[in-house]
Amino acid sequence: MTGGSSRANSWRNAVLVTGATGFVGFHSALALKRRGDFVVGLDGYLPDSDATLRQARKHELTNKEVPVIKGDVCDKELLRTLFKAAVITNVLHLASQAQSNEQQQQQQQQQQQQQQQPEELRHDVRCFVTLLQVVREFQSASRPISVVYVSDSTGTAEEELPSLSTVSRHDVAQVYHQFYGLFLTGMRFSNVYGPYGQPNMPYYSFTERILADQPVVVQYNANGKEPQYDFAYVSDVVDDILRCIDYEAEFEVFNLGSGKRESLRSLIAHLERGLGRHARVVREQATEDVLTPDSSEDIQRTRKTLGYSPRVDLSAGIAHFLNWHKQFRSQQGGPAPMV
Repeated sequence: MTGGSSRANSWRNAVLVTGATGFVGFHSALALKRRGDFVVGLDGYLPDSDATLRQARKHELTNKEVPVIKGDVCDKELLRTLFKAAVITNVLHLASQAQSNEQQQQQQQQQQQQQQQPEELRHDVRCFVTLLQVVREFQSASRPISVVYVSDSTGTAEEELPSLSTVSRHDVAQVYHQFYGLFLTGMRFSNVYGPYGQPNMPYYSFTERILADQPVVVQYNANGKEPQYDFAYVSDVVDDILRCIDYEAEFEVFNLGSGKRESLRSLIAHLERGLGRHARVVREQATEDVLTPDSSEDIQRTRKTLGYSPRVDLSAGIAHFLNWHKQFRSQQGGPAPMV
């Protein structure tokens, strides 16, 4: 792996944020705008479980004068038009659904068993290739373009090139760095939570179930133990994303998280205190063991390299989320989307 220039934000960047109406993309676009960067969003507005939230995020971005273009990252001509019009200097590629390290590992295990990729993953890789092709077309010695993307690999930056049958975004990034000299930084998310978050994540769905007096299911592994997770508040993650953008590594992969592991029981306890309600917890054995790798060592490397230090612990983060959630439900006239 190779380091970056650690360049401060000495001029006004022009940043293309793909997946701008997604949870992390939304918060990242707003943070970039607040610090003075020119930001243009790109989003396909694909139908999903958080369509209401996507519209709310889009409305907020519009209010903050962040334009969001409707379109597909696979649309090469659209990308070329955006790069020409905005003179893009940086790309933050979040168009695909952001996954935690645990979700990525489970997905990779399934792929190994099936010896193939789902069509949506192959489409995602093709779109990433299209994006990098356009970056390669427009970058030059006088106009370098740095790309920060969500890595779908649990490996490191030094891995050997892959077989074509299981190619991933991480693999594509390796090729474009090694053969074409593109500056690429991969990010591996932990379980990101916070306002405007994803309804299918435990902190959000548990909140809805507790308010509706519905049971909250907590799974345990074959050994009887409940898995623990790294929960990272969205403002901390976005701070790290901006540091990745400014660092401009030649080729790196960073873990983004809190570095602390918490059980779902701990999460539920924070929700109960914040909501003033008791959760009806039901324990169920997982059909397959939930693997939650310890990311604390990799987080330390991220801290050392980028100067990143999480500030919001789970207690404070859940309090911030519940305050937003109450206001959002009130504005929408009812419960947030259920999963």
